[in-house]
Amino acid sequence: MRNHVSTTVPATFKPSGAPITPPADDDPPMASPTANTDLVAIWRSMTVGETANTPVGQLLKLLGVRLVEVEPGELAADGIVGYLSGRIGDAEIQIERTLPQAERESVIRDLLVSISSDDRSYTKRAVTGSQLRPAVVGGNLVHIECPDWCVIDHVAENEGFLVDVYHGSDSANLMGPTMEGRTAPLLHARLNADPFGSDSDHQAPHVVVDDETDLFLMAPAQALKFASNLEAFAAQLRTLVQRAYPRPGDGAPAAEPGHYPWCNTAACNTQPWGDGTGRAFTEHFGPDFNMPFPEGMDVPNGELLRMTLGVSEEFEGRPEISFNCGGNGVLLDEDGTDEAIANLEAALSALRAMRAQMVQEKQA
Repeated sequence: MRNHVSTTVPATFKPSGAPITPPADDDPPMASPTANTDLVAIWRSMTVGETANTPVGQLLKLLGVRLVEVEPGELAADGIVGYLSGRIGDAEIQIERTLPQAERESVIRDLLVSISSDDRSYTKRAVTGSQLRPAVVGGNLVHIECPDWCVIDHVAENEGFLVDVYHGSDSANLMGPTMEGRTAPLLHARLNADPFGSDSDHQAPHVVVDDETDLFLMAPAQALKFASNLEAFAAQLRTLVQRAYPRPGDGAPAAEPGHYPWCNTAACNTQPWGDGTGRAFTEHFGPDFNMPFPEGMDVPNGELLRMTLGVSEEFEGRPEISFNCGGNGVLLDEDGTDEAIANLEAALSALRAMRAQMVQEKQA
């Protein structure tokens, strides 16, 4: 299996090699009230259903994409009907002026799928029964069947033998920020297929994951399992961060005698049993978080959402989380806490979706 790096067409040139016609001076300005970093976050937070139900015109405006019509044949001569160049917040889509109205929306949506925060270019070819694309093999021009996700320029590759021709998609990249301010790539994933190779397992589309050192080839079912592993890893990473709270960078504090490692011993207190025996029990209090509320909001007892870890030895209890919202609270055990986490994650997802919809305009 070859590890080819996908190449893209420079943003200032069309796939045909001809310069892109500059947009007209009267092109409407991008009506976006947020910075590009916000646009990227909004775009990533939108679900498949939200994207599909959002009108194309609103998506173009949200992502800062200009739509330009060009004359037939101006894009390229090998069936290209649409072309995207640029990045979120500043991009352009060109489509043929004579492209039927019934096909325009699907072409534009297919191109928008590839937009990202980085400058790039992407072409959309007309879908035909054969989906043939030109390739140069051994110096000869041939046509090969090509999946619509392939971004390889088979002409520019100029392979020596047919067995060397492969299909590759755009890459999904996992980036890792560092305390030094750098952002480094950790993993890359893409679709690959070797239709003319000798290994039958590699002829069908499969997922390739690499860490810039080793390649990992996965069948679709294996890739789904790997995705589940990544989700489990993310949960473990959150747990590590939570263990560092509220003093990131510090090691886990040593527990004082009679207390838990997470105890805020200054807040813990000892109470008498009240049975005349002189015995006492301790109430332990640990991490406390009181969610700030928006300015101007009136919240009973100053608690929009307050969570405190603690335990009372009065009833030989286990550690529980006090969950309050300005009124009567509740004590959550492990299962109750897991349920609250799931509900909060759902609320956060809904809030992100609403934030994305805030920039959509009213239809005439």
